[in-house]
Amino acid sequence: MNTERKLTAIMFTDIAGYTQSMSKNENIAINMIRKKESILKPLIKNHNGTYVKGTGDGSLSYFNSAVDAAMCAKKFQESIYDDDSLNVRIGVHLGDTIFEKDGDIRGEGVNIAARLESMSVEGGVFISKEVQDQLVNQKDFDGVSLGLQSLKGVGRLIEVYGLKGKKLNIPNPKNYHKDKIKQHSKQEVPSLAIIPFKNKGDKKHEFYSYGISVDLISDCSNAGIIRVSSLEQIEEVSKLNFKEKIDKLNVRYIVSGSLWKLDNIFQLSIELYDSIESKIVWSDRWEEDWENLSTIKSKLADGILKTLNLVQKQSSDSIQNNKAYELYLEAKCFYLNMVTLKDYQDVIRLSKEAINLDQNLVEAKYLLAKAYRSTALTFDLDKDMLESKKIVNKILSKAKIDKDIKNIARSYLELSRIYFIGISEDWKLAIEYAKKSVKAYQQANIPEGECNAYIIIGNTYGIRLEDYKNSQIYLNKSVNLLKKIENIDKIIQTYLNIAGLYSDYLKFDLAKKNINKAHSLNKLNKDQNYIYNKFTILHSESMFYERMGDYETALKMANKALNFIEEYEHEGFHYKAHILGNTLSGAKMTMGDYDNALKDLNKVLKMKKKEMSSRNLCWTFLKIGRIYKLLGKYNESLKFIEKSNKIIKKIYVRSPLTNFHNKLTIELLKKYLGKSYNKNQIEKDYLKIETNVENLKIANYNRVLIFEIYFNLYKLLEEKKYLEKSYQTLLKYAETIKKEFREKYFNYPFNKSIIEEYNKVFKK
Repeated sequence: MNTERKLTAIMFTDIAGYTQSMSKNENIAINMIRKKESILKPLIKNHNGTYVKGTGDGSLSYFNSAVDAAMCAKKFQESIYDDDSLNVRIGVHLGDTIFEKDGDIRGEGVNIAARLESMSVEGGVFISKEVQDQLVNQKDFDGVSLGLQSLKGVGRLIEVYGLKGKKLNIPNPKNYHKDKIKQHSKQEVPSLAIIPFKNKGDKKHEFYSYGISVDLISDCSNAGIIRVSSLEQIEEVSKLNFKEKIDKLNVRYIVSGSLWKLDNIFQLSIELYDSIESKIVWSDRWEEDWENLSTIKSKLADGILKTLNLVQKQSSDSIQNNKAYELYLEAKCFYLNMVTLKDYQDVIRLSKEAINLDQNLVEAKYLLAKAYRSTALTFDLDKDMLESKKIVNKILSKAKIDKDIKNIARSYLELSRIYFIGISEDWKLAIEYAKKSVKAYQQANIPEGECNAYIIIGNTYGIRLEDYKNSQIYLNKSVNLLKKIENIDKIIQTYLNIAGLYSDYLKFDLAKKNINKAHSLNKLNKDQNYIYNKFTILHSESMFYERMGDYETALKMANKALNFIEEYEHEGFHYKAHILGNTLSGAKMTMGDYDNALKDLNKVLKMKKKEMSSRNLCWTFLKIGRIYKLLGKYNESLKFIEKSNKIIKKIYVRSPLTNFHNKLTIELLKKYLGKSYNKNQIEKDYLKIETNVENLKIANYNRVLIFEIYFNLYKLLEEKKYLEKSYQTLLKYAETIKKEFREKYFNYPFNKSIIEEYNKVFKK
């Protein structure tokens, strides 16, 4: 290995006015350097330092400690205090330094020391806060703060101090206001949006800028009392201009930048904009070597958080291998944009390769665990969940040994999510681990994590254990915490979450109260992501009425949501597609208004193809096929169901139930059309789905699709037991809607056909 990296105290010196002296008299100038070095070199040696090299009129050296470096600098200035021919500036920094095999040093630590030296006054010593922190308890040192300074060209913000002393030139802080960063006032909760950095290089390098930006959002979210826009919120406004993004996201600060990889060099730029002051608080352009890849994100987070008067939360893990970090960034990009089965496989492969190269790369381990967890419902529940648990438990064990509270909290939270997905005996463990996570996040002072843990507890009590009282308690705890960090958007979402849980327990009055709370809060905060929140509330209200069985009011609310988006000329393709392709068409389908349901679905198909994801197309084709089947148009139905099935084979889909439904419907349509069909394969596939239904309680949340599956099984296999299951599931679902809507519900066409068939077969 040709290089070594370690934390070192660096001292840079140079002679002020040397170039001018050189132009006047070369011999005098050269003698100045000799004189300087004759005094400096012995001092460096006496203070446990190493003289590295001369740089023209300057010098570079390093020391075993920041105290040694500062003392050497101070003694040197004192020794030449009365020498008018030597006006020297000195900069000292404690930072990351790369040691070459030939004895030279370079890296960020050296660059910052050089910048401090160039800022220094003649006869003065400028030090960084990193050095100042080491001198606090040393009686021989005192310093004057020059504030948080932007060191151009190194991508860092450094709090700079000038050392005081009888024979030291002490700087005037007023002379350093130009590059001083105005930090956020602690009186208000800082709000921040980090726009994913623009990739200015080759398209294949997109994962660098995207992955670093996503991790940056996570780091800033976990920095304490701060509100940071989520990646989903940022992506929703990606097509808007800068001013519109500020308005929609409702944040004070916006971070944007670019990254350009050229061979083994990264060219970076950053701007941190204050929307209240209408000015750029911090901007910089700089270069990083490939070997500094793993430090880019940390450096960016450090600068952003210092500006916001916050401190980056550190954990014990560190990145040892840049290639491993590169593989992790690529895996994360695949994970966050996972559509195809190959994407999932790439996440697993790249994460494992990264971990093999660097066992300390904990982010890659979390990513691998999340990949297994998020795909457990698609592939092998027991196997994938076990793999996910193993990985997180290993992270937790190491975090406990290292007393790394941040990763202890995070591991407990990840375990709670794993157990939440698992089978019934795991659900109480989800609560247990989430409560441990709450305590750890409180200790680490990370309210964002604490809030997420409360939400897991609330949802586990509510969705899994059907204990709505405890569910309400913990979801309200999350609301109170969100109020503290002024996250209005998430409070609204939590109210809607509570409303959804009450709907499931048939507490419709309480559900409506929480929807009204969301409405009221959004009205009071019209400047806070108002359009998106208004749409979400109206859409949730539509689903609430559908849950009650009041499909007519549900349709009115869904149309109101759609009209609201169109009225504001919102570009929300996703919203329109969801309302048309799911809510409106779904309600109309249930009510038997097949023609208008088809019109809504065809509107979705006519939207811009480039904005239409494979998943959108898959579900849209599937619904169109189902409607044609109900209309008795079996050729048209088969055509669309097969289109849907063709996409499903390529994409990553989390619903084995939907996959089976597609296959079943295709075989049934073949039977209706007099074609050959595979009855035996459907029976085998059903056995797998039946186990999933029992284990995951899918029947509690997707009864409509289940009683349709049972009815189709009855029609295909001609076994009465499936008709019985279809009928009983229909009755069970009807019990959960309001009594006044049940009779109408039973008379909707498809539901009526099940009842009539049941009466014909079992009540002859």
